[in-house]
Amino acid sequence: MRSKKVLTVTGLLVMLAGLVWLSQIPFFFLRSDAVGGELLAEALDTVSGVPREVAQTPPASTTVGQEVGSGADSTTSPLGVLHIPALELTAPIVEGTEEEQISVAVGHLTGSAKLGTAGTALLAAHNATWFRHLDRLQRGDTVRVSTAEGTFSYEVTAARVVHVRDGVFALNETGLVLESCYPLDALRATDYRYLVYATAKKPGA
Repeated sequence: MRSKKVLTVTGLLVMLAGLVWLSQIPFFFLRSDAVGGELLAEALDTVSGVPREVAQTPPASTTVGQEVGSGADSTTSPLGVLHIPALELTAPIVEGTEEEQISVAVGHLTGSAKLGTAGTALLAAHNATWFRHLDRLQRGDTVRVSTAEGTFSYEVTAARVVHVRDGVFALNETGLVLESCYPLDALRATDYRYLVYATAKKPGA
């Protein structure tokens, strides 16, 4: 009888924990939508004065073969705007990839290349929000990043799934890596990441 009571109490506690977790989901999406929308409006104001696309022709990367490190907690002030026509996605970019940042925006990994400069820049976002359709990107699709310095275009070259232990390595040329948890329909953190690689387009391309 005692063991039956213990099992009943344990079951109720597990059920309660599940209900608490489920109750947080609507709040997460509401906050992400509200704060993300405000950040996007602010980011668009930041880049609205850019008169033309700035061709990206930086020197060779100095980070070839180096593993991109983990992001540090930073700020939610927008750095720019990420635009992916194929996904009909326009999202704010902020510095940092901690929960504070990627819960409301696309985060730029601190330590990766600065947006619009030589090297490999990494942008991360939740699979339940901005990057939920990341796997729909195909080779040849265009990814644009707009900052106060200009708009920089990239072309998707590959996609892959990696374990978190594998890390993300720099490209052999200037480019961008988009990262999200995998599977993309998982409403939780996972041990795998979906990565999309894109290289900087040449002038006039």
